Amino acid sequence: MDTLTPSARPGVDSFVLEDLILLQRRLSRQVSTALAEDGATVDAWRLLRLLADGVPRQMGEIARSLCMPDASATRLVGGLAERSLLYRRQSEQDRRRISVNLSRLGGSRLERWDAIVQAHQDALLTSPAWSSVQTGLHRLLTDEAAEGPAS
Repeated sequence: MDTLTPSARPGVDSFVLEDLILLQRRLSRQVSTALAEDGATVDAWRLLRLLADGVPRQMGEIARSLCMPDASATRLVGGLAERSLLYRRQSEQDRRRISVNLSRLGGSRLERWDAIVQAHQDALLTSPAWSSVQTGLHRLLTDEAAEGPAS
């Protein structure tokens, strides 16, 4: 596992935002690699998690929730539908509206993918480097909460 200290560059000032972006990218890359071994992507895992509550979602809501363009969400849904991990239903009131639902197969695949991500998260949380990251994040969030909303 890579180090979690993103910008430990001697003589160069660190930007908190840069550190957070680098940390997110490293963690995402690690989770992506773990999920790829089971034929998954982070976006596919996130979509199945979104649908896991049993509430049908419209395509626009899926795109917004996953922070991706509509066309990318459509491709992602299409690919997962082809693998029978989810299914689409056309609205009886408005035939242009499509709702997306998790299939039984998708539910079992999500359980496997959750286990993969959980194992990665458990390893991360027990790593010595995580303690300093967690302390810094907690301090940042606590300071922000104490200051109140930005003006």
